[in-house]
Amino acid sequence: MSSSGGRELAHVALLPSAGMGHLTPFLRLAALLVARNVQVTFITPHPTVSLTESRALSTLFASFPQIKQKQFHLLQAEKNSSDPFFNHIELIKSSGHLLSPLLSALTPSLSAFITDMTLASAVVPITQAISLPNYVLFTSSAKMMTLFLSYPALAGSRALDDLEETDVIKIRNLKLMPKSLVPPPLLQKSDNLLKKKFHGRKWESDRIKWNSSQHIRKFRV
Repeated sequence: MSSSGGRELAHVALLPSAGMGHLTPFLRLAALLVARNVQVTFITPHPTVSLTESRALSTLFASFPQIKQKQFHLLQAEKNSSDPFFNHIELIKSSGHLLSPLLSALTPSLSAFITDMTLASAVVPITQAISLPNYVLFTSSAKMMTLFLSYPALAGSRALDDLEETDVIKIRNLKLMPKSLVPPPLLQKSDNLLKKKFHGRKWESDRIKWNSSQHIRKFRV
């Protein structure tokens, strides 16, 4: 690790997912970590999906030149969805095995790795294999995180079937959630990409952080 005034600095790498809704919380977290004297490497999946993402990343690196950018060159893959952002998320996950040498080669060695919740199932096993602490940043609200973690049990119990417009969903240790807060694809009877992502979240992280300014301010490495 680098040092400042005789004190070692933490070195943290960040890997966001596709789409501004996933990227923006990582941009904010990177700036926050730099302000707390943490060395940051921002891993950018290449290519990006949209020009907006590219511009946001350029602004970050221009505003914080101390943040290191490391491009993560993705494999080429055929499109399996009409949604380019879902396609890109799957592409990042399928390229996950390329992360291990990339992370191991960073200097100084990493203290921790922070990834988006949509990539956790592919990334956490990789960081565990190289004994690198992994933190998952959930880029939505705490209530949505609870739904995300509870969804397999809810779907298995058929609690989401045939809900009326005014119905509520009962989730353990949480206040009743109105149906209107549930993403519509999760209520569809047919399979879709979002349902697969909510079902396929079998991973264990060192810690999960959710997207609230108060919670992020309390972030510790």
